[in-house]
Amino acid sequence: MYIKLQYLCKMKTILTLKDSICRSNTDDPGSNPVNGLKQVQGTCSQEDGPINSLKQAQSILLYLACSKLQHYVPEDIWEHPTIREKLRMFDGQVDASELFHRLLFVLDEILKSKGMFQLYGIVFGSSFTEQAICNICKHEKKGKSSFCTISLDVLKMMNVQESLYQMFKPIEINKYKCEKCQKINKTQKSISLTTLPAVLVLQLKRFDYDWDKECCVKLNDYLEFSEEIDMSPYTLHSNDIDTTYKLTGILTHDGDASGGIYISYVKYSLIGKEMWYKLSRNVTECIMDENLLEQKCFGGVGTCNAYMLFYTRFYASEHF
Repeated sequence: MYIKLQYLCKMKTILTLKDSICRSNTDDPGSNPVNGLKQVQGTCSQEDGPINSLKQAQSILLYLACSKLQHYVPEDIWEHPTIREKLRMFDGQVDASELFHRLLFVLDEILKSKGMFQLYGIVFGSSFTEQAICNICKHEKKGKSSFCTISLDVLKMMNVQESLYQMFKPIEINKYKCEKCQKINKTQKSISLTTLPAVLVLQLKRFDYDWDKECCVKLNDYLEFSEEIDMSPYTLHSNDIDTTYKLTGILTHDGDASGGIYISYVKYSLIGKEMWYKLSRNVTECIMDENLLEQKCFGGVGTCNAYMLFYTRFYASEHF
């Protein structure tokens, strides 16, 4: 994994994440970031445990902010015993979405031990409510769950909006047993968002299992997505909160179900003009033709297509 430093340190990398991790004093409370870079570099490989795990994360972010290197290979953090064990990366093959969830959990665990806010609740965390109403006694059953990504169907869908609609539309349950009257009847079950995250992460379900072939397959179907998205149709009390998001990051997968490479696209505003940048291994380039971005991300042709979409809430844009 390569990181093109001279761009990433500017490209709206999540500032709250960087501030929370970098300001966690692992040694000297008075140390500044530049001294911290030297300090972290010299101590990362000498100790284990939660504190050193935090130093590994600090090392990456401090390199982004202070180093003049063109790219950085964060080998230490992947080889670190604590992080490696928690991420279960022994075979070296971890799906990007799974890695995102596990790494988020590990960082939150470390930040919590330092008395800092957790990324899940502040940046990526959200919640939804499941509701079912009995047609006989009208008893209402509700359940609340939390999440940090929304997984959307790709198969037989034309765009992300259609996939969102299919996910949140009410479904009919033929044999619903009411917990109050204990009678079985038909009912509708609905799902609504109750809180929205600062950064909305959509995972596109491009990997499936073919029962006939008895193997995993990748769905390279065409799926269009827009630069802006409004989550108000799927949100309770949407009039009271900002529900609009703009696309700021795309993670694509080029390959099949057995393997491939991930390529990132990040939107960055420079001198009032927003541009897309492609990050692939040790190469970073500005994408001048947005049609080329669509060709590489929407799918339908070849094996390279979008796998994860990152939308930033409009009100939070100035902080990210």
